[in-house]
Amino acid sequence: MSLQPNNEKLLPVNHSYQVELSERTRLEHDDLIECMHQLEAALASPAPGREREWANRAANELVEVEKSLQRHIASAEGERGLFAELDIAQGSIPMRVEKLRLDHVRLLQSIRRLSSDLETNGDLPDFARLRREAEELLAALRRHYSSEVDLVFECFWLDLGVGD
Repeated sequence: MSLQPNNEKLLPVNHSYQVELSERTRLEHDDLIECMHQLEAALASPAPGREREWANRAANELVEVEKSLQRHIASAEGERGLFAELDIAQGSIPMRVEKLRLDHVRLLQSIRRLSSDLETNGDLPDFARLRREAEELLAALRRHYSSEVDLVFECFWLDLGVGD
C-alpha cells in the first residue's frame, strides 16, 4: 500500500484493489452493454402484424438488462465495492458518486416502467411509442456508464499533476 497525495491530505491507496475494482466494473459494463445490444436488436425487429411477439421479445431482453444492471448495482454499491472506494476521495467526487447512486434508482424505475408498458394484456402495443421509451432508457444507461467510467479513470488512473 502506498500513499497518494490528494489535496492537502495523504490518503492510503491500495492500487491493486483499485485495479481489481476497475476490471470488475469493466466486465460488468461489458455485460450490460451486451444486454443493451440484445434489447436494441429486439426493438429494431419488425413489429407490424406481430406486435405481441415483438413486445414479448423486447420484454424478455429488458429483463436481461435489468438483471445485469442489478448485478452491477450490488457490486458497485456493496460494502467493498466501487462506490465505497470512490467515497474516500476528496473534493466533488463523493457528490458525483451520490449522483451515480441516484442514477441507479432512476434507471431501475425507468426499466420497470418500460417493462410494465411492454405488457400487452391482450392489447396491441404501440411499438413506436415503446421504441422511443426504450431509446430514452438506453441513452440514460449510456450516459450513466460514461459518467461512471470517467470517474473511475479520474480517480484511479489520471495523474492530476499532484506531486509524488
